[in-house]
Amino acid sequence: MTYGINSLADVMATKIEFKKFTSSYVLTYKGKTLGKIKLPLSGLYNIYDSLASAAIGITLGISKDIISRALFSFQGIKRRYEKVGHTGSDVLVID
Repeated sequence: MTYGINSLADVMATKIEFKKFTSSYVLTYKGKTLGKIKLPLSGLYNIYDSLASAAIGITLGISKDIISRALFSFQGIKRRYEKVGHTGSDVLVID
């Protein structure tokens, strides 16, 4: 099982979008669109990490809906792009 973004792979992310603190993409498996994945984290590395997780889930026969919910519920790890406060419209992030 392979996964990727810019090269042909079994599991791929297409139509990637980044917003302030979130990201989303369309998940495909062997050329078939499975649906949109939303992550509560931004950054290309999080897209790759979520693709690896999705590939494992697909291999284990887990449905796209469960994979999607699990990925959306992941809040990251402490002190890695962690929002710790704000002043006005500015957000303080530990990275």
